[in-house]
Order: sequence, then C-alpha cells, then structure tokens
Amino acid sequence: MFNVRLAFTEEVFNGNESFDKNQAIQDALQVSGGTVSGRRRVERGSFDRWIFRIRPSGNGAVTLTLPETTGACSATGAICTPGGTALSNAPTVTVPGPASVPEISIAAGSSTKSEGGSPSFTLTRTGSLTGALTMNVDVSENGAMLKGTPADTVTFGASSATADLSVATKDDEVVESASVITASISAGSGYSIDSSAAQDTVTVADDDAAPVITSTGPFAAAENGTAIATLTATDQDTAASGLSWSVTGGADQDKFTLSSAGVLAFAAAKDFEAPDDADGDGDYEVTVRVTDGANPVEATLTVSLTNVDETVTPFGGGVHSIAYIAQASSGQPPSLRNAPRVPELPSGRGLAAPRTMQQAGFGIVMKTLQLQSLDAAMALPEIAGRGPVGPGPRPPGGGSREWEGKKKN
Repeated sequence: MFNVRLAFTEEVFNGNESFDKNQAIQDALQVSGGTVSGRRRVERGSFDRWIFRIRPSGNGAVTLTLPETTGACSATGAICTPGGTALSNAPTVTVPGPASVPEISIAAGSSTKSEGGSPSFTLTRTGSLTGALTMNVDVSENGAMLKGTPADTVTFGASSATADLSVATKDDEVVESASVITASISAGSGYSIDSSAAQDTVTVADDDAAPVITSTGPFAAAENGTAIATLTATDQDTAASGLSWSVTGGADQDKFTLSSAGVLAFAAAKDFEAPDDADGDGDYEVTVRVTDGANPVEATLTVSLTNVDETVTPFGGGVHSIAYIAQASSGQPPSLRNAPRVPELPSGRGLAAPRTMQQAGFGIVMKTLQLQSLDAAMALPEIAGRGPVGPGPRPPGGGSREWEGKKKN
C-alpha cells in the first residue's frame, strides 16, 4: 500500500455542510489499479488537504484522477469552493508498481556423467535483464565424488539471460557406488525463484573395475616338486602387467610362495605319502590377493598333491643288450656257448644275433646278446641279479666271467 496527498489552492468546504466531507472527496477521486482503503484531512478543521491510503490490486501501476468540474457546483461529485468556484483542472497521478525482479530457474546439462567429468547446470532468468545479477546456489551430494568446494554463487552478465554452474568430480581408482549431485537455487535479493525448476540433479557413475580372478582351481601338483601354476586375473581398466599378487592367509599359507606376477609354488617339495598341510590330508589351502593398486580381491585356493610312481625299473621296453667279457681259453676266443644263461622268453622276445668285438693285442673278447621287446615285467632283472654265471672252463688264474645288463640307447 502507499499514501497519496491531495491539496487544493482553496478550501472546498466551510465546515457547516451536513454531509461527510471526507467521503465526498473520496467519492470524487477515481482510482485505477487499486482501491482507497483510508483517508483523513491533513489538519483538523481545515478542508483544503487530504491524505488517502491506496491498496494496489496487483503489481501494476495505480492511477488516481480527480475529474474536472464541468457543471454547476450543485451537481453530484462537483468540487467547488464555498464561494462557488469550480475545480478548473483534472489532477492525475500514476504510481508505478514494484520493480519487476527476474525469476530464476535451473536445469542440468546432462542427467549423467562419469567420474572425473564436470556436471554442468544452466541457470535462466526471465523478466528484467538489465545489469549483472549475482544469485545464491547450493550444491550437495549423495555420494563421495565431489572434488574441492563447489561454488555457492552464480553471476549473470549484464543483458544475459543465462549463466552456467559447473562442479568438479574426482577420477580415482576406487570401485564405489554412483553419486547424485544436486544444485539448488537459494533465496537472495534482486530475484525470485521459479518453484517448478528450483533444483536439478546429475548422477555421476563410477568408471573403475576391480580385478576378477580367473584361475580359482582346484589345482593339482605332483609330489617331489614345487611348481603349481601361474594365477591369472582380468581387469577392465588395468593391464595384467599392472596387477600384483600376494599371499594373505589360509591354513597352509607358510607352505607357499607367490610372486607379484602370480607364479604360485610350494616353498619346498612335498611327499604324497607324508603330507605336511595343516590337517594332513594332502590338500593345501592358501588365500591369495590380486590388486590393481586400489581394489584388492581375494580368493581361497586348494592345491592337492598327486602321487608319482617311484618304482625303479631296471629296463624298459625295446631292445636291450647283455654284455659279458671272458678271457680266452688256450689262446682261443670264448664262444657263444660261454654266454650267460637266459630264461625262456615269450615268442617274439628272443635273442638277436650276437655281436663280437675283438680288442687287438689282447686275448679279450666282448660279446653282446640283444634281447628284443623286453619290458619291466620280463625276466631281465632276474638275469641281472645272478652275478657270475654260465658253464665252461674258468679263465686261467681262476678268474670268473661276469656280465651286466645294459639298456641299449
């Protein structure tokens, strides 16, 4: 509301009139864009000045007019002095409404961003664009990706209808949940807030991935050795060479070694018949960890010992030879009949042709009998265990004939 003062050059009443003089002046006053809510004379007993209280009907201008008296002073609404002088002009005044302040709204440039990016918001003002305008904003987060302290004010340039707000986010290596960033317009002077667009949000997505262990076993390792396996893992944003392995636990962790490249081995060779794991069942348990530097992942592995056939086999399959040396008798080389006795062999596994080697200058002959297609189940171990064998005369001086079984290479 506001007050308007109306003044005449002469008094328009002498005070003896029987009607309400204040009401008469109010009735004569025309108001556009508002109403008269009160009136009074400036001085009691004086009839030349009044104050009117005006209530605007909106935010627009209010115009007040006192019409010129065009007829006789006796006409309804005529404004005249007691001496009969009529109002000679039509005074008017227009009171402008309150200054129109800009209305501010906010909208996100994009509803989603990846971490490390900069979510942006556009603020728009309507109404008067004259001059620069600084307004208050509030940035909050449901998460942990904001980087630094966001701005708390935004300034519109002179004549500019828009202004931008940008916030920074962290690009870390940690696997985390998405974060929701909210930018809101806060109350201030010189502007109003569009209640339908007072805030907006941007969802910031994590772009990190933890390693995935792809070699989880179970593993088997032969006794009497240390080698087990090379562990493997994948990572969406880290090369295999950037992953690092380590042992972190397990009932038998002290029985293992694990290189940073993932080579898993026993610290010492194991015996299938005498396992030294925690529960003695030959299944060794170890917990391993792989990390890309920020996101460790663990897995518990089981390594089972396998038995190795440790039976010593004097001869395997194939062709073998029996060699023996005999001293010449009466200057004659020993004959094939002096060879060691050979047990009866199955068909196809008999003696091959003998081979004789004469060492020049000496009465010594090496003879070799070849046994074909022998295997570990044949009788050769029995032959090899006889020592001095075979009939025939002993060499001069009482020497004995000896032979040994040899595998032919």
